[in-house]
Amino acid sequence: MAHSVTCRTFCRIGLNDRPPKKATLQENAKRVKTETWEQVSDLLTLEAKTLGLETGRKVRTHCTVVLLTSHREDTLMPTSS
Repeated sequence: MAHSVTCRTFCRIGLNDRPPKKATLQENAKRVKTETWEQVSDLLTLEAKTLGLETGRKVRTHCTVVLLTSHREDTLMPTSS
C-alpha cells in the first residue's frame, strides 16, 4: 500500500501520511463477517451487470501462492526463502 498511489487514493491516505501496518489491515479484514463479504460481492456483481460490464456467469480470481512446510499436523509455518 505504501507504494501504490491508486490504493492510497482509494483508502484516502495522503502521500505524506503513514499507511496502516499489514497486521492492522489483516485484523480489520477478519472483523468483517462472511455474510458481509457476500453482500458486497453480490452488490458489485449486480452493479457490473447493470452497467453491462459483467454477465455474472464467470468468476475471476487472483491468488498468491506461498510455500508452506507443515511442522505439525495442525500448524503450518511459512518457509524462509
